[in-house]
Amino acid sequence: MAHIAQKSNRLLMVKAFPKCIFGLPLILLIILIIVSFKPSQTSGWQDYAIFALVCLVFMVIQKQRITSFDKGLGIVTWRSVSVFGVKELEFKLNAIRSIEMVYGKGQYARGGAIYLHVGADRYALADSDICIGNRKRNIGITEEIVQWLYS
Repeated sequence: MAHIAQKSNRLLMVKAFPKCIFGLPLILLIILIIVSFKPSQTSGWQDYAIFALVCLVFMVIQKQRITSFDKGLGIVTWRSVSVFGVKELEFKLNAIRSIEMVYGKGQYARGGAIYLHVGADRYALADSDICIGNRKRNIGITEEIVQWLYS
């Protein structure tokens, strides 16, 4: 879920992390741990291990995105943090072509992702998440960023 972490006339900071996509495998993993302690003849430890690994992969691949727009310095700092490392880029504020809201086509992950277009490249400000109300939240954040940029 994305949110405006800081907003002033000079600085706007947007933070995003797919909490529900991260939380769902976490809940399933906790249930798996509880169920694995109960004796069962139908499931072996291999089944539990495979399911646990799938849940862990879903949790590990998630990224936190932090984007700072600074009117005073005229720069945008885009940072993507994951267990694999940190990727950080800086570019000029006036290099931004547009901010785009992209909607998913699935039944559940239709919350929309927010992208920043800079030159020929596009950078994800917020990934789509399965949380209820995520689409409205992302639309509001997109509108707030555009309004702040052009005010």
